[in-house]
Amino acid sequence: MSDRSAREIAPELDALHRAAHGLGCKLSSPFMALSFLALPVIPSLKLTDLGLVDVEKFALLELGIAESDSAET
Repeated sequence: MSDRSAREIAPELDALHRAAHGLGCKLSSPFMALSFLALPVIPSLKLTDLGLVDVEKFALLELGIAESDSAET
């Protein structure tokens, strides 16, 4: 959300997408995907101030790199 016009914001959003993709993100709109995680209508996962929550298990998810992933870097 912004008080500026879409015409003003679009180049900045494009730059953010390029930066995210440069870091390896494969999502076409990573920031839009993140914004939907906090919505109560999305089942299973929620993004909170405490971290990513598995709603079905009522537990915080531990985020990290799996051993198979770390071997590639």
